[in-house]
Amino acid sequence: MAQTLQLVFKTGTGTSYTMSIDSPKPALTPLEVQTAMNAIIAKNIFAVEGGLTEIGEANTIDTQVNPIAFA
Repeated sequence: MAQTLQLVFKTGTGTSYTMSIDSPKPALTPLEVQTAMNAIIAKNIFAVEGGLTEIGEANTIDTQVNPIAFA
């Protein structure tokens, strides 16, 4: 099963900006995710209109791929 870490930030224009990271480190703690998101906001390295201003939410998404076999 594949896993993705989804980071959602609020911007200065009132919209949200979502970043997805494939195969995150197993057993991430909320503190680790919050620290990383705060660092991303502080460094302001992404060209997002209005800038990233605060943490919105973070989610892990599990995806199971079920191949379809053709005859």
